[in-house]
Parts: sequence; structure tokens; C-alpha cells
Amino acid sequence: MLERPRLGRPPSSFEGEGPAVLRDGLAVEVRCLSAIERPRIEEWLAGLSDASLADRFFSPVSRSTAFAELVRGASSSERLALVLGTVTGGREVIIAQGEYLRDGVQAPGAEVAFLVADAYQGRGCATLLLHRLARAARTAGVKRFHATVRGENTRMLGVFRQSGFPVTEWSGPTAVEVSFSIVEKEDPLPPLSRFRAVAVGR
Repeated sequence: MLERPRLGRPPSSFEGEGPAVLRDGLAVEVRCLSAIERPRIEEWLAGLSDASLADRFFSPVSRSTAFAELVRGASSSERLALVLGTVTGGREVIIAQGEYLRDGVQAPGAEVAFLVADAYQGRGCATLLLHRLARAARTAGVKRFHATVRGENTRMLGVFRQSGFPVTEWSGPTAVEVSFSIVEKEDPLPPLSRFRAVAVGR
């Protein structure tokens, strides 16, 4: 089992928290994002490329602005933000974040967005987070997810297209809008510990 320093539980939790395995066998832990982990989050953001941040925020942003956006209302009745942690070099690091934000109070739809460390893109992070978020969102009454993806972010588009959900796309000059039901069928992939994935933009 993945070991990590005891920092206390985040202010909100859900049944999808806990250990998981990426498609290449890497052990990770899924948990709610909490500002208590600020040093790890800042270290993770410092190592991200400008391109990865642009895919997530659609414009150049400072690391401090990215931090503020990611931890703002991280877990509430309308938003759930998750992180993936793994152990490397004898210590735990954060490697990815994913979230959903409802379109309004008790709205049936929610926007999803993800941010994955460059070295871990293509290894299963975003799809794992997508399915954990979908499971939690269904419990909260959310029925559809949607996202805006930069046209050049082919990895993220691939994540949605291969997710097993019935994805609909609308292409614009610089971005692709995707939308899909998360309740038409059960999780299309095997048990929670065996999900696959990649990176994403907002």
C-alpha cells in the first residue's frame, strides 16, 4: 500500500479516495485536494511546463495564480477537486489534479478540467481522475460533464474519446467543446483501481 506522510484528512472526502494503479503499474493515491498540502502543490506547479499550464488555463498564468485557482473552493457542494500522489525518491509528490465544477447550484451539468505533470502525461492520470470524478458527481446529482479543450491538445481529446462515455464534440477555430452523459451506463472501465488515462486542458 502507498505510504505517505500523515497530514490529516482534507475537509471533504468521498468513497473514491484511496490507492490505485496506473496502466504502467505505478502506485498512486487519489484524495481530495487541500491547501494543507501547499508545499507539494507549489513544487508540482513549479515543475510544469508553460504549455501544460496553457492547456489547463487557456492563457499564460503565473504559478501563484495557478495555485490560487486550483485551491479556491477545492471541495464544496458544487465543486470537487482531486489530486494524485505517488512516492518517488522516498518521498511523496503530487503528479496530477482534476476537478468538476457545476454549472450552477444543483445544476445537472458540470465542467471538468485536469492538469498533469509533464513527466506523467500519457500514463493514465487524467482518465483515472475522470472516472473517480464521474462516480462522485453522479452521487451528487450531476448527469453530464463538459470541457473545452485546445485544438492542439490531442492527448486530452484522446482521453475523452477513449473514456467509454458517449462523447459529442463541437469544433471551433481554436478549441473543441466536448460533452457527455455520465449516467447512461455504469463506469465503462474495470474496477476503480485499474483505470487508464492522460493529460487535459480546460
